[in-house]
Amino acid sequence: MGPSVQDEGYLSTAFHSSGKTFHHPIPTFTVLCIWEGGKELGTCSASIQCIKCFHTPFSKQRWQIRSSWSFGRERDESTKTRLSMTDWKFLGSFPPMSSSEWEAEFVKYKDSPEYKRVNKGMSVDDFKFIYWIEYAHRMWGRGLGLFFTGPFVYFLCKGYITRKLGLRLVSLLALGAGQGFVGWWMVKSGLEEPESQYHQPKVSPYRLAGHLMVAFGIYSGLLWTALSVVRPLQVAQNITFVRGSAKLRKIAILLSILVGLTAASGAFVAGNDAGHAFNTFPKMGDQWIPEGLFELQPWTRNLFENTATVQFDHRVLALTTLASIVAMSIVARKLTLDPSIQRLVNLTMGVSILQVTLGISTLLSYVPVSLGVAHQS
Repeated sequence: MGPSVQDEGYLSTAFHSSGKTFHHPIPTFTVLCIWEGGKELGTCSASIQCIKCFHTPFSKQRWQIRSSWSFGRERDESTKTRLSMTDWKFLGSFPPMSSSEWEAEFVKYKDSPEYKRVNKGMSVDDFKFIYWIEYAHRMWGRGLGLFFTGPFVYFLCKGYITRKLGLRLVSLLALGAGQGFVGWWMVKSGLEEPESQYHQPKVSPYRLAGHLMVAFGIYSGLLWTALSVVRPLQVAQNITFVRGSAKLRKIAILLSILVGLTAASGAFVAGNDAGHAFNTFPKMGDQWIPEGLFELQPWTRNLFENTATVQFDHRVLALTTLASIVAMSIVARKLTLDPSIQRLVNLTMGVSILQVTLGISTLLSYVPVSLGVAHQS
């Protein structure tokens, strides 16, 4: 018997034996953000097909949002223009249109530490450029909320969304709204005067990492939900597929945690401008392990604020993640898996190699915008 609408929300296989049904989840990897859509399933009901029409393009759009966010952050790191908008309104507002409105907005920016210490003497035209970058990012995020809410309400009124799926979507919507507050909380930290007169104003690395990880959480939730609808519960044709996928799932869960830690460490690299130091590989300067890794007190601060330590940690985590994914690929070849899962494992390994290559190239090239965008996207 094929899956019902109530089976949505799971990526699983079911195996029938001796009158009993055994369910085993199929692993979904963190790197599956590069995979959009899936195979049509003849057992999908009409309502699932309708929801699929909403979720598949939504997943694509969320990827575009993530890329746009990465572009804004990388350009910020390269040009030191993070904080052109000095206030925040939840529903947004119209941008300055007249010369007087631009002058008024520019006057507010002149009171910020960034203008006084980084961009002193900037013209109004230069200010407009950095303003539009940040304004576009904010409005793009709000547009995403509308893009989500409109179809969600429509399908909800039509009765196409089950209770379980509805609760999940409401949670994702709330998390998306909260991300706006997290973003402003991050920006607000950069509007404060630095502790030292020799320091440039910048957003808190801790808040930047928080903003990034919330984005990762939202994206992962959206992707998991979309794939759960596109590929609902199926009946396995071979029990060895079930056993193989169960073993692989355990490995994938551990790898997902490792990938998350690596991404978080990358946020601290960006937040501390650590990508502009030790622009050599595989050594850091002339040393494998640089000096001063624990010069800050208490020592835990080094993990998040010390340029050398932050970059060293990111290197170690990235290479460990790559080695682990390669090992997973080797293990997967020895398991009996559904061909589609095996392809995804191979794709995961390929993308991981590409990501590490981009990271090394970005470092050796002193963080050019193009490579930085590609690496952080």
